[in-house]
Amino acid sequence: MAVSLILVSYLLLLMGGRQVLALDKITARQLEPGTAYSGIVGDLDSYSFSLSDSRALLIEVSQANTDVKLLLFNVSDAAASMQVFAASIPARNWLPEQVLVSPEACTRCILQVVPVNNADKSGSYTLTAKALSPDLHRAEIDFSVQMTRAAMLWLKVDEGAAQFQRVFELYLKAIKLADNLPEADAGMITAKLRSLYLASQVAHWLGNYQVQQEFVTRVVGLSPNELDPYRLNATFDLGVLAYENKQFEQSTHFFAKARELAEGQNHVLMQAKILSRLGLIAGGEGRQAQAGKYFEQAYQMFIASGDWRSSIEGLINLGWSNLHHGSLGLALNYYNQARSFAAKAELPSFEVQALIGIGSSYGRMGDIDQAVTFIDQALDHSVKFSYVFFHGRALQAKGQILLNAGMFELARDVFEEAYLTYGKVNALADQINVRYFLGKVHNSLGSYAKAEDYYQEVLTYDLQTGNHPDIGSGYNRLAETALEQENYARALVYQEQALNYLADTDDDHVKGRLYSQSAIIYFFNGLTDESDSYFRRARELQQNVKDYPGLITTGYRMAIAEAAQGNKQQAVQELDKVIEYIQYQQKHVSRGDLRRSFLAQQQKIVGLQIGLMRDTRAEAAATLALSEMFRSRTLNEWLRDLSEAKAVPPELAKRRAALQQTLQSQVISYHQLADADSREQIIRETRKTAYELQELEAAFHSGKGGDKPSEIKSADIRQIQQGLDANSLILYFDTNAGESYLWALAKDDIKLYSLPSNQALSEQVLSVLLLVRDSPGSTRGSRRKQQKQAIKQLSDTLFLGKDIPWQQYDNLVIVPDGALNYLPLSILSLPGNGMLLENKQVSYMPSLGVLAQLLSREVPSREENKILLLANPAMLQAGKGNAQFARLRAGFETGELPYTEKEANSIMAIAGNRVSLLSRKNASKSQLQAQVLADYQIIHFATHGLASTDEPALAGLVLSNALSDDNLLLAPEIINLDINAELVVLSGCETALGRLIDGEGLQGLSRVFFEAGTRRVVASLWSVQDDATAKLMGAFYQFLLKDKKAPGEALRLAKLEVKNYQRKNRQKPWQDPFYWAGFVLQGPGGAWFD
Repeated sequence: MAVSLILVSYLLLLMGGRQVLALDKITARQLEPGTAYSGIVGDLDSYSFSLSDSRALLIEVSQANTDVKLLLFNVSDAAASMQVFAASIPARNWLPEQVLVSPEACTRCILQVVPVNNADKSGSYTLTAKALSPDLHRAEIDFSVQMTRAAMLWLKVDEGAAQFQRVFELYLKAIKLADNLPEADAGMITAKLRSLYLASQVAHWLGNYQVQQEFVTRVVGLSPNELDPYRLNATFDLGVLAYENKQFEQSTHFFAKARELAEGQNHVLMQAKILSRLGLIAGGEGRQAQAGKYFEQAYQMFIASGDWRSSIEGLINLGWSNLHHGSLGLALNYYNQARSFAAKAELPSFEVQALIGIGSSYGRMGDIDQAVTFIDQALDHSVKFSYVFFHGRALQAKGQILLNAGMFELARDVFEEAYLTYGKVNALADQINVRYFLGKVHNSLGSYAKAEDYYQEVLTYDLQTGNHPDIGSGYNRLAETALEQENYARALVYQEQALNYLADTDDDHVKGRLYSQSAIIYFFNGLTDESDSYFRRARELQQNVKDYPGLITTGYRMAIAEAAQGNKQQAVQELDKVIEYIQYQQKHVSRGDLRRSFLAQQQKIVGLQIGLMRDTRAEAAATLALSEMFRSRTLNEWLRDLSEAKAVPPELAKRRAALQQTLQSQVISYHQLADADSREQIIRETRKTAYELQELEAAFHSGKGGDKPSEIKSADIRQIQQGLDANSLILYFDTNAGESYLWALAKDDIKLYSLPSNQALSEQVLSVLLLVRDSPGSTRGSRRKQQKQAIKQLSDTLFLGKDIPWQQYDNLVIVPDGALNYLPLSILSLPGNGMLLENKQVSYMPSLGVLAQLLSREVPSREENKILLLANPAMLQAGKGNAQFARLRAGFETGELPYTEKEANSIMAIAGNRVSLLSRKNASKSQLQAQVLADYQIIHFATHGLASTDEPALAGLVLSNALSDDNLLLAPEIINLDINAELVVLSGCETALGRLIDGEGLQGLSRVFFEAGTRRVVASLWSVQDDATAKLMGAFYQFLLKDKKAPGEALRLAKLEVKNYQRKNRQKPWQDPFYWAGFVLQGPGGAWFD
């Protein structure tokens, strides 16, 4: 709620600086006390007057539909005029305001009336003045002085230099001083009303709504009659308070009373403002059509009055009404008009509201790109102008967009920030709404108990307020949680409650999604007729309002129902429509992080369609093509655009460097400084920084995925087959909740096989990993037996009973999915062929599309196998004193890596002068960045790696801190390196790990090196013993460079050499897979040289 400011001359003189301005004194009108003056604000009228020690001047300005600013000049100097103060007197409540001018400010004065902004130029004003004598008007002057102190401090609040609490305390003193005014003076009542009302406004901004209600209630009681404007405004405020607490019946009562008062006072603008509020109540009750009528009526009255502010607010209300009625095109039209007019009128608060509305409209349409763009603008504006409440609204809208895009953890972070922001202004009802969205986040993350706790908390509040749409939404969400847990009977109970409470709503967007969920719940409860009816109604509504995300969900549910009834061909057709909707929507999700999350949500649809296509006799190639359509799309698109890199503008490069520095501090804190309890907060901060970095990359279209994505197309399966040689076989996995799949793709054949569910496969993979990724210790005998059993079980699950002629193929290309990304398949065995390591070269690819991209890229002509080797970085330890500060100053601190020197020496002995070595203090970030990396065919990092399954941006490499504390090379920095290498080797621990995203695979260091431009990466899936790693790397380069073996074959032979290594005492210390199996080759396994 807006409020007026009273600005007083002598306080401004004391608290502000003086400014000398030129002023036309000749045109100023003489100001006489007791005379009324009027004019147009845009005419910049001036008034001259003189003051003496025995007289002050109380100036009153009435402003029916505009905001004015009063400039006071001291013109005692004949040569120049000095500005003494600038007073802004907002007219939002259409109440007259007063300014006290004392002789301490000026003796010869000019007062100028100017517009606050462009919206006010055509407005009118009326100005009067009253002379006050200290001897005769002491009490009135004391009261006015106190009011001016409060108002002056309020101005400082707007400037960010004071707090509202102090303003409130000064108004309380003014209220007491009003009691000292003469009882016979009619101004006493007005002063009391004025001070109480202004104090109520400050209480509102402080979030003291109970105090505000007490004060406005007192105003109503003190008001002398129904023609008093303070009674009208106070009654209106009581309605607003009730509305903000969702007490719609009580709110309607107060607005009805305020409407009577406004009509009696012939206050047309207030009548229109009340109609707007009645529209908000109707909308909150789900009566969007009625809300639209109220808003349209109010808007026409605002336009007729010439009140620009209210007219812009009317446009925003019309946008809101159409947004919730499902008329998204009209909503955008109104919001865009409001934004345009607000910008021209220099009204940033309305511009923020319009931006939120535009972003929300695009969000409902599924256009995530546009939604994010406009909501981010709203966030920037709300911060710039310190609009706390609107900042909360923009954060809430941002959280909804991220939630719909599948970025659940970041959405949770943003919602929690919105909750805290609303708390700063005690916006309880809005905080409750945020709790509802936090429930949706936890439901999406599978934390059903926590989701239900949130929903029950919100429902309890909504039942107290009695608002049917909110209650219905609460039951709808509880039904969704029960549905996700397959508790169909309980879901039905909740859903029927939701249908009952939402029966009268005319929000077609809400009803479409309500009916969709009702349909699938009725189906699972055996009520197929009701299910069919609701499915038809849901689809019709969602098509009408262009709710593409809703259409995707509804189509998926319809396919489930058709398939369960044996109508598999019909189910296939339903999912074909769904994929068309996905194709449409994905064009509006171009940012890499948002796009990955959005496409990950579609994997369950793909899995269902593959099974249906197989059951309906579709060719194996067609099912593989479908799976491939949604596999590693963002990496595929990035590689496609890799050659189109553009120069980064200096200002954006500076911003990028600052964000990367922030990220480095967060990574240090996460890995070295934080205890377990505080790590979650650091992860949240890192997510936010990583998101801002992605936003920055998108802003300047670095050439790597900058353009809008094209239609999703699968790789040309036949073309890939033609590129295979006769002894190569691609094993392509697709894991799903119900059933998983394996395709065996050879040069002239393709076959599809069924596998167990993702859950079953994950359990078997984990059983193997627990027995191979940790050091054997003293339990080698029993461990080896358990290993063999677990490996055999998984091997049989994946390969037994498959009519694949394994003996024909020496080269296996694995496209893993799900938990299989964490497992080196070379430790598994094939039916009748023994362990893969013994006779099969194995390499890994994220997708067939990425394979095609990597193989099709031109190889530049360069010096043969020029190698950059970074090894054994010197690590200085933190100094004495404050340990935490010292560690931060030292950069990221780790122990020394003496075995990497042995590793480096082995490589140099093989490669000779082809190696450029960065070692010890030269193994630093600055030295690495000084290299022309594109000149090297092989880049080898023998240093610590950082991996994170929580946040990909926490991944990186640790370099030397001897020359600089900036010693972390983080994932976002690696992406922007200019690498054109055939091979990057990461011999550090767990460098192949990262966060697993459905359809995209592991998001770790291997991925970012592909994005930087390399074609192959050798990395490790777990921590490996240093001496074994040094031995493996030496053997790898021996086979690669001396024996001219292909990278995949060189790695296989190196693993065998380590596995079979025998000491002089004939012991084989490294037979266990722990020592050699963790290193994997990602990328083409074939050679790039003859």
